[in-house]
Formats: sequence, structure tokens, C-alpha cells
Amino acid sequence: MRNNSPTEWPRKWRIRWLALWCCAFSAQAEFRHAMPLHLTQKADGYRLSIPAAVYLHAHNADLRDVRILNAAGDEVPIRITMDEDQWRQTWSAVTLPLFNLQTTKDFPINSQQVKTTWTGDQQSITVTTNEAVKRFLQSQEQTSRNQVLLDATVLSHQSAVALELDWTFATAGNRVFYVDLLGSTDLADWQVVLPRHKLVEVNTGQRVVYENRLNLPQRTHRYYQLRFHGPVVPVVNRVTAVTVQQHVDRPLRWLPIDRFEALDPALHGHVLQWDTGGHYPVEAVKLSFDYQNLMADVQLQSRPNDQAPWRVVAQSGIYEVGSGELSMFNDRLAVPTNHHRHWRLRTESTINSQWVDGIEMAWRAHLLQFLAQGAGPYTLVFGDEQVNAWPDNAWYQALDPDLQTGLFVDAVQVGPMTTTPEPVIEPETSVQEDPISRWVFWGLLTLVLMILLLMAVRLLREVASGSGESVD
Repeated sequence: MRNNSPTEWPRKWRIRWLALWCCAFSAQAEFRHAMPLHLTQKADGYRLSIPAAVYLHAHNADLRDVRILNAAGDEVPIRITMDEDQWRQTWSAVTLPLFNLQTTKDFPINSQQVKTTWTGDQQSITVTTNEAVKRFLQSQEQTSRNQVLLDATVLSHQSAVALELDWTFATAGNRVFYVDLLGSTDLADWQVVLPRHKLVEVNTGQRVVYENRLNLPQRTHRYYQLRFHGPVVPVVNRVTAVTVQQHVDRPLRWLPIDRFEALDPALHGHVLQWDTGGHYPVEAVKLSFDYQNLMADVQLQSRPNDQAPWRVVAQSGIYEVGSGELSMFNDRLAVPTNHHRHWRLRTESTINSQWVDGIEMAWRAHLLQFLAQGAGPYTLVFGDEQVNAWPDNAWYQALDPDLQTGLFVDAVQVGPMTTTPEPVIEPETSVQEDPISRWVFWGLLTLVLMILLLMAVRLLREVASGSGESVD
């Protein structure tokens, strides 16, 4: 019969609550490694690069056992992605050589022309052009003063987005005038780039305001012409090209390999083998050497564990030949990103000795974003062999695009890692059984059973004799 007394229910619920609490505690304790996160700015979301210690101690190579817990021990929403390259732009200004196509006939034409610029005191600078411009100038029969030639060959390795003009007129005043911009790659075929572009000079009394910028289309030319409209044209003092250069910022880290093993050349050839110690997302391998005019072919192999077969991930030539301008150099191999721990480098050359004296590996960290859900502090945990599923990213997909880009801030400092020691399971010691003790045990057990049997027989006789007397 079930006991439903009022005092029984609180006791049952206390037992159940204790069981749930123990389960929760054991689930958290399965993460062997933890790193505290110190937030330097209050926000709703944070992002950080996953530290190198995680790649050393995470149980899964793809980091599926990485989580973040809040102060209550609850998992908060996280998203792990590979950190991407960042494209950056650098702006600069380049002064272009310019030539007035009418006045050049009055002076000896050289491959250099001297212009005057203002930088504090008056200072003369010399700009250099090429022989093609010199021949073009000599062939011109221009009589109008409204055309100016610009040599933009100095921008061959840059991207120009605009031209800015500096001019002066013979008399002061407010002016609106127009110019055509033409472009060419060979000084023969001229194409209109900007037709009838408006330029403005306004004197406000306090200062002079200019609209002097000509925005260039995406395609640039080696040479430009300015053709001014109207009878009164300015004297062009300087033309500056506004250029932009794009370069990629790769968030790569370099892991030096302190120990690598040279296998027996008689059995394996020239082979180096090493273990990274963790599951780093490797993208390149760089070799260091000190060997004059080195030329060698190398093959890079990797595998995830000791039992897996080796597979080729890259092969290329490593060389350092010549000196100065007549030289070529290559010391690295690009690798399709993988997380293998074990690596092997095989070299093929006529060099009998081992010429590699250093190895470095470039790897890219993951980017971790998390929502500051619940109260802090927050802790990065990892190293749980029972976690085999990635955290759900549906929460991130539900955010508005503006929140996806603006919600997360880089205001996290990662503290030192702490590790929960693995439980030590002592082996069971087998106790050797003594045969004499076994016989004594069975003898005593038999004696006890016989005594019990005698007592039972005696009890039955007494019961039977007592029943006979009552019948008589």
C-alpha cells in the first residue's frame, strides 16, 4: 500500500531535486578544461578568437565540444566560424607630370620637366616622364592653350579613383567653367572619360572654395588630356591623382615546431616527422634552411592519428637561387586547411644531408560569438568526450542583419586555463584464496545446518506429542 502522507511528498521532491542537481553537476564536470572570460565592456554579445589552448585540449578536432557557461552553469547561445581575411584600403595622393600642349613648342623638350609646388617655402621638384610622351609632344602642332597632357604611367600598379586640379587665373573672381577629360593607353586612340565636367571657384571673402575633383571610372588609362571650354582658361599648376590600394589582412598565427624526428634515410629517404600536439587549422608550412643556391622538391603529408594512412596534402619546389635582383626564393607550401596532428615532410634532391633546420606552421583560429544570456561571469569550457553535436546556430539566423553585424563587440579577455584532474581508478586487487580457510568455512556451514536440522526435528516431535495428548 502506497504511503501518501503529507510529510512523504517533500521528502520525495527533495530526493528528485538532489538527483537533478547531481546530474547537472556531473554534466558540467565532464568539461575537463575551463577558461574564465573577463568582459571589458557591457554589451549584449561578444566575439573572441579561440585561444591556442583549446586546439591543444579539445576532445574533437572540429571543436564541437566547446561551450560557454554563465554563472548559473547554463549554456549560452554560441556560434563558431572560421576567422576570415579582412580587406583593407590605403589611400594616397600622387602628383602627375603635366605638359601644356601649346607652350611646349617654345622650349626644348626633355624627358624631364620642372614644376613648382608649394610646401611652406617655394620649392622646385622634378618629375620624370618617358620617351613616348616626349615623342608625342614633339609631334603636336597645337596652337590653343586649353589642352594639358597628363602622364599617368606612374599609376601602373595603383588604382586611381579621382583627379584633383590646382589652378590659377590671371584675374581673381568667381567662376564656373567646364573641362573634358580624355584617356588613352597609347597616346593615339583617345576616348572621352568625362564630358563637360563642371569646375567651380568661389571666393567667399573668408576663403576660396573649389569644386576641383574629377572622379574616374573603374577603368584607368596611362595618359589623360584636359580640354578646357571657353576663351579664358586657367593655368594648371598641379594635378594630383587620388589612389587606393587594397591589401588583405590574414589573421594567421605561426606555430614553431620545436621537435621533429629525422627518420632512417636508408629505410625512408630524407623524411622529417612531427606531431603538432593539437588540432590546429593549418594553412601553410614554412621551412628555414641555410644552404647556398638550394633547389629541392618536397612533399608534405599528414594524417589525423597514428593508425590512419598518410596522405599527400602539398608538394612544391623549395629554392633560394641567385642574389639581388637576379634571384628567386620560396620557403613555404600552401595547404588545404585541415586539423591533422601528425605531419611528414619528404625531400627529393641531390643533397645527401638533411638541409631543413626549422619548421613553422601557419594556422587560422576560429571566431567564437556568444550571446550574453543570463548573468555573468562567463566561462569557456571544452574537453568533453560525450559532446558529439555542434551547438544550434538557429538563434543567430533569427537575428536581423543589423544585429548580426553590430551586436557583437571585441571586449573579451581570456583568463588562464584550469583543468579538472581525471579520476584515478585503482585496479582491483585479487585476493588469493586459502584452501584451508575454504574447508573450515564449509565445515562450519555444514555443522550449523545440521544443528538447525536437529532443532527443527525436535520441534516437530514436540508439536506432534502435544497434539496427541489433547486428543486423549
